Amino acid sequence: MEFKFNTVYDREALCAMSKGLRKTIRKKSDLYLKIISLIVIAVAILITIPWKGTFEPDMPMFITWAAAIVLFVTMVFEDKINGYFAAKKAIKGSSTVSSTFMESGYETAGELGTTAWKYENMAEIAEVRDYFVVAFDKFHAQAYDKRTIEGGTSEEFREFLRTKTGKDIKLVS
Repeated sequence: MEFKFNTVYDREALCAMSKGLRKTIRKKSDLYLKIISLIVIAVAILITIPWKGTFEPDMPMFITWAAAIVLFVTMVFEDKINGYFAAKKAIKGSSTVSSTFMESGYETAGELGTTAWKYENMAEIAEVRDYFVVAFDKFHAQAYDKRTIEGGTSEEFREFLRTKTGKDIKLVS
């Protein structure tokens, strides 16, 4: 059996990769960062509340609130921000990739060349709305656009990957 994907690594695909990494390999560190961020935001709120009934905003208060707001916005839009910076750092010519999954391994081909991969190199696999995301480590992943699948259905590909890797595919919402 052979499956093929044509993936355009646009901001949507890069955001899906970020989400896949965050919900699989980075899950523990993501939780720690969220807890620390919420504590910092709570402390920012507590130290700027007027306790004696008078409210006199000053520069340190505005700086504290600005930092808390930036932290909150970063938490909420984390995947979009990561996708944006990943697009900025992407190598020219790596935006469109064709991937072929075969019995013995899989290949990715783009303007820069063709690379052969082994299934045992996959650390985690996630399924995000329109993409399968394969994570290799905390900083490296690949996305495969489910809308372009050839050679079978998403369900068949999911089962194929389970068989080849021995790993469950995590559904990420």
